[in-house]
Amino acid sequence: MAFCFGGLTVVLKVHAVPTVTAPDCSKSIDPCALCSLHSIGKIGGSHNKQYSKLLSPDRIYINFVDMDAANVDWNNTTFD
Repeated sequence: MAFCFGGLTVVLKVHAVPTVTAPDCSKSIDPCALCSLHSIGKIGGSHNKQYSKLLSPDRIYINFVDMDAANVDWNNTTFD
């Protein structure tokens, strides 16, 4: 994933709940996943399509969240 973000540091956190199912358009109740991908400035249009190809096999739903740099803190400072 780091190459998708221009070589920047990528932090990946996973929380798995194996018993969760959610029906999709086909009315299946097979297991699925819901993911959120947060980034500062690397979310939108062509970026999201590239991430989808890397992360989205069947039954994985992805929410893409473009973070405002002023609202993200690291080591007691924001990224703006």
